[in-house]
Parts: sequence; C-alpha cells; structure tokens
Amino acid sequence: MNPALDPADEPAVDPAVPGGTVVLVRHGETAWNVEHRFQGQHDTDLTDAGREQAAAAAHAVARAVGSRPVRLVSSDLTRARDTAAALGDALAVPVLLDARLREIGAGRWQGLLQPEIETLDPVAFAAWRAGDDVVLGGQERPTEAGERVRAAVTEHAAACHDGRLLVVVGHGASIRSGLSALLGQPDLRRVLVPLGNIGTAVLNAGTTPEQAWRLQGWNVPPGALGEVLRRRASVSAAVT
Repeated sequence: MNPALDPADEPAVDPAVPGGTVVLVRHGETAWNVEHRFQGQHDTDLTDAGREQAAAAAHAVARAVGSRPVRLVSSDLTRARDTAAALGDALAVPVLLDARLREIGAGRWQGLLQPEIETLDPVAFAAWRAGDDVVLGGQERPTEAGERVRAAVTEHAAACHDGRLLVVVGHGASIRSGLSALLGQPDLRRVLVPLGNIGTAVLNAGTTPEQAWRLQGWNVPPGALGEVLRRRASVSAAVT
C-alpha cells in the first residue's frame, strides 16, 4: 500500500504493462555511512551533507526530467523519505511511500562496524562479502530483498503506462538486489560496484517478454542523468 496516495486518484494499472523508463536513486549520506556502520533497516537520518546532496540531486533530476510527468516513490525509511521529499519539491509531485523499497534487513548486524560483524558472524559475513545469498544478521537474504523491490518497481512502473517517468528512491544494497531480480540475473549483484550516495540507476523497458528490462546506466551522478535519459539505451554485454 502507498499511504501518501488516495486510491481514487490512481490510474488503472495493468501489471503486465511496464512503464518505459525507471530511475532509481540512492538516499543521501547518513552518519552511519560516514562511520561505516551496517544500517540495514535501522531508521537513520541524513547528515547536513546528505541533505545538501539531496537538494543538489533534486535540482539535477528536475533539469534532466524537464517537462515529463513523474511518478515518485520512496522507501519509508527516513533517509530515503527525506531525500525523496527534496526531489518531490523540485519536481512538484507528491511522494508515494512503499515499505517494500526498504534496505535489506540485517538483524543483529545493524549498527555494527565491519570488524564487529566479522567477530560476531565470521562465516556468514565472509559469504555475504563474496556475494553469496546468506541471511544477514538472522533477518533477510539479498534475494528476498530483491524480490520485494522487484515487485514494487514492477507495480509502480505499470502505473506509468500513461507516459510518466518512474523515479524510485531507495537504498544501495536493496537496489542492487532488486536490479538483479528485475533483469533476471541473480549473479548481477556480485559484479555491480556499490551504488554511491545519490547515485542513480536507469532501466528501460525491454522489447520481449523474456527481457522485461534493460540496464541503461549504473551509478550515474544526477548531473549526468539528462545525458543518459536522452541517448538510446545501449546495454553492456556484462549486464545483458
């Protein structure tokens, strides 16, 4: 459910018809990012620098989007919600909240530094760093997070068959896992570099049922987003 949206205002949704383009944005900097603490679903705030990042990104995204109508959806965690609020102000659109876009739940790892996690769960942490699909801190697997992100993006994209651009604000690890699920490439999250704060990813709808989505850009700075949106999708062999 999207608590910020009145269902009566929703367009008819055909889940089988995806929207044409999706831009995924990671939230701005938090204190735990700076300290290298594992955040997971712990509800951290943006730093002053994170709020400045969000404001700058919002203006850059607004320039890139131009006059195209936008549907803006965000994780309901504070760091994503506040980043999305800046985007909403710049784009003059409401922010819809969807809990399925939250970061991977990391249970007892949340709030810990890497050496502390290595001491607590050395085998599981090493496997996760290697890209294995392990339960993080006793809570959630990357593929489980990826599937809920995939479901959320697919549903919101289907509501954009009227030509709106879908902008999704979320979290680094769950966006990466969600892309793996959306592209049908389980190992993709192993090879993608981490998504930086305010980094973006761009997806285009595929042309066949077997390829529902194509990755057009990864870790794109907001200032370069306009160029990516303008050019024709060109997909690297590494991600097709």
